[in-house]
Amino acid sequence: MWTSLSFYHNGDKDSRHLIRTMMWCTRFILSVAFVCIICERLLSMRVKTKILVNDIIMDYDQPPPIRLQAKAFMELIVEWPLTISVYEMFNVDLTLLVKFINVCTTYLIVIVQVLHIITK
Repeated sequence: MWTSLSFYHNGDKDSRHLIRTMMWCTRFILSVAFVCIICERLLSMRVKTKILVNDIIMDYDQPPPIRLQAKAFMELIVEWPLTISVYEMFNVDLTLLVKFINVCTTYLIVIVQVLHIITK
């Protein structure tokens, strides 16, 4: 962001460095977004699995051993919450992507204000 704003401020005509920086930032943001979306899909599949296991438990036409195994699996699903975290510091899901966008926006606002103060 700083490079982009300084490029805009200085009016340099050599845009290769700016394009490389923008491509790097775009690739980084897309990789984080991809990981967040995959983790969110995994969490939604867990919810769907829980619903299907509950259907097996409630189907009294099933043999008792199958229902008992489904009950044991349901207890496992309930007791073991699925969270994907990075070094136990933050969870990887769509909220991470929203927080990332929030930090980038705040950083952009600060940089614009600093550039505005410098140019006066």
